[in-house]
Formats: sequence, structure tokens, C-alpha cells
Amino acid sequence: MADKNQEISGTHFPFPFTPYSIQIDFMTVLYQVLEDGKIGIFESPTGTMDEKINNLCKSQEEIKSDIATIKNTMESFNSRLEEAEDRISELEDKAEKQAQSEQQLEKKIKKQEESLREFWDNMKQSNICKIGLQEGQEEQQGLENLFEEIMTENFPDMGKKKVTQVQRVPSKMNPKRPTLRHVIITMANVQDKERILTHCLRVVCIAC
Repeated sequence: MADKNQEISGTHFPFPFTPYSIQIDFMTVLYQVLEDGKIGIFESPTGTMDEKINNLCKSQEEIKSDIATIKNTMESFNSRLEEAEDRISELEDKAEKQAQSEQQLEKKIKKQEESLREFWDNMKQSNICKIGLQEGQEEQQGLENLFEEIMTENFPDMGKKKVTQVQRVPSKMNPKRPTLRHVIITMANVQDKERILTHCLRVVCIAC
């Protein structure tokens, strides 16, 4: 009996693959039972292992699927992140251009304000205010002709002076205000205004 076991253990079983030791042991016992004419109940020694392998394969496929899903999600996230970065960069460029435009606009406004201030300063410098001129005198002659007449009568040696504008201030008379409106005379040349004022001072001094 021992010799048979040794013979069977040395038998080469026709596995189509390299067998595990447990498979060789299984075949040895199986052959021994058959040789002895006995009845044996056997369970595949690799059944549990095959199930584990199948489960591992399924798990591996699931892991691959999860990895692919995560990869796609990451690619989508990266794409959205790039779009967001491009949008942010675009908004930053627009903000910078808008800031530059606002600075340029502020410079233009400041320049216009300075020009307007300079204009009004020049207007004020070249203005002469005539007080006490009766209302209605300018309707027949006009304010400019009336001013020339006043200049000729009071300052005959100064010659004719160029005037850019003569107007009543305010432009409309207030019936509730009986006082005479002033006459604002805008000289074309500031020096003419200075000569007139200097001459007026001299006349006042002589009269005194």
C-alpha cells in the first residue's frame, strides 16, 4: 500500500498549466481513492481561490473604473479652472483698462476745470463794473455804444478801446428790487482795464 502511494505521488498529472501544490496533492489523493476502489467526496481545492481571484478581478475593474471617473472629473475640473483663470485674467485686463480710462478722464476733467477757471479768472481780470447807469438807456443806443460814449466823454485822451461784451447783471430786472442793475463791461485787453481804473483813480484824486 505504501508502495502504491509512493508510485501515485510520483505520477506526473497532465495539467495544462503549472499546478499549485494543493492541486497536485488533490490529484494524488483522488488517484489513490480510485486505485483503492473507494468512494471519496472531494471539493475543488482551487474553488475558493478562483472566487477570490474573480472578486479581485472585479475589484480591480471597479478600481480602474473609479480611477477613470476620477481622472475625467479632474480633467473637467482642470478645464473649468483654466476657463476661470482666463476669465479672471480678462476681467483684470478690463479693470486695468477701465482704471486707465478713468485716470485719463480725471486728467481731462481736471484740465478742463483749470481751463475754465483760467478763463473765468481772465474774464474777471478784464471786467469793469459800471454802477448807476439808468435802466432803459441801452435800449436806444445799445450798451456797447453807450460805453463808447461814456469813455469819450470821461476819458477823451485814452482813445477808443475794444470791448468784447457789455451786459446787464442780472440779465432780467427784478420788479421787487428797485435798485439799478450793474453793467459788466468785458475788455478785450486787461491792460485797457488797468489804464481805465488808473485814470479813474487820478480823476478822483484830482477831484479830492
